[in-house]
Amino acid sequence: MSDGPSRELEQIPVGHYHRVMEGGHPVRRAWHLLKFQRVLDLCDGPPGALLDVGCFAGSLLSLAPQDRFPRQLGVDILPEQVAFATQHFGTPYRSFQHLASLAELGQLPGGFDHATCVEVIEHLTPAEIRTLFLGVARALVKGGHFILSTPNYASTWPVLELLLNRVSDVDYSEQHITKFTFFNLKRKL
Repeated sequence: MSDGPSRELEQIPVGHYHRVMEGGHPVRRAWHLLKFQRVLDLCDGPPGALLDVGCFAGSLLSLAPQDRFPRQLGVDILPEQVAFATQHFGTPYRSFQHLASLAELGQLPGGFDHATCVEVIEHLTPAEIRTLFLGVARALVKGGHFILSTPNYASTWPVLELLLNRVSDVDYSEQHITKFTFFNLKRKL
């Protein structure tokens, strides 16, 4: 989710990752389901409002139960993905919103207990990551939780990414511009 949609992200078919999660190759399907479930499990505590930054097609929120998250908002810079999410997963308690840029995060109504950002920050420049953090900080209640995930480039991820770039319909080589490792994540952030 960068300030201007990258051509590479716009080329990913609308609803692609949700279709992978629902009916793709069993390994990729399990990867997405387990990743999203782990993120939702980290949103512990009493029921609260959930903001998903970089929601894409709405897959994470599609798994978020209303009794745990009575107010849910997914935001993304890709209007076609937001339209897909709204059509397939929008409810009175779950909505999706297009943002023209990360700077608009600071204009969202606050009061979120949890914010998630699943595999988005590797698509951002350091300046954009700072804008992301400032916007999420404004949206969260005091003591709220910000949960993010990103590939660990000190693991087997680079090999998996090379393999995916060859066999998948999505090429990540141009998309991942800020690469994090277990060892440099805190320093870079």
